[in-house]
Amino acid sequence: MKNKLKIIVLILTFPGVTAANNIYFNIGNNHSSVPFKRFSKLIYSNFHPVYELGKTFDLKEKPNWTWFQTVNVGYFKHRFVQSAIMIYSENGINKKIVNGTSANVKLGAGYMHAFTAPEIVQQNAAGDYEIKSDYGRPQILLSLSFGIEQSIIKNVSNGPKISLSYQIRVQTPYVQSYVPLLPYNVLKFGLIFPLHDKKL
Repeated sequence: MKNKLKIIVLILTFPGVTAANNIYFNIGNNHSSVPFKRFSKLIYSNFHPVYELGKTFDLKEKPNWTWFQTVNVGYFKHRFVQSAIMIYSENGINKKIVNGTSANVKLGAGYMHAFTAPEIVQQNAAGDYEIKSDYGRPQILLSLSFGIEQSIIKNVSNGPKISLSYQIRVQTPYVQSYVPLLPYNVLKFGLIFPLHDKKL
């Protein structure tokens, strides 16, 4: 476990591909549904929390757009169904709309370790029932996200920002025999903090 934590810390503190990087924290809600369905319920019902800590690496930057890579560590809980730890990366494009406001699209993939929410009970050799230990199960995570970012400081594009994003997340294989793909709709609110180069 200590080695896994060291890897996570190393990923999030890596100096990056170029000088300008962002660190961000997201909090949101997710529910299992086909993409874009029951979207409004993410706001007022079916509360299943998700938390993420991530870092952005700028790969190429132009005056009106930036090509970037992210690294994310997160946790979500789907009540009565499962909880999971996520480690994944996204590749995306961020397009400037007006000064201080931008929109982005991201395609991601990574690893998810999922734990069953209800306790699993099994019968032992003596015929008694006991709670089975749940060490989780490895899953593949795939994602597609659409987001918008707004600078907190007016007309400043490289300052702290707030963000709103909608993510389609797919987990596989959820149940190999009859539910190989489990889709989630995710709505996330975030705070973004820039890490400026010392030369700036």
